Amino acid sequence: MLFFGHKLIKTKFFFHVKETYFQNNAINYFFYNENLIEKAKKNNYEFAILAQKKDDFFLSNTLGAKYIICKDEKISQIWS
Repeated sequence: MLFFGHKLIKTKFFFHVKETYFQNNAINYFFYNENLIEKAKKNNYEFAILAQKKDDFFLSNTLGAKYIICKDEKISQIWS
């Protein structure tokens, strides 16, 4: 389990990607989108995926997402 946002827990800045702008030295996060994943990988950006369905979850892991973020408890239980 990982915790984010506490002053004593040092983590990289998370940047929400809108359209195609990525930020260096941040974890760039976005909804599952193969074009954005391809751009992130090509430019060696660290990225996280906001998974909305089971396929997003599995593909994001396989495609190298550093983090997979989900709100659906059923999807998050896949890895537990």
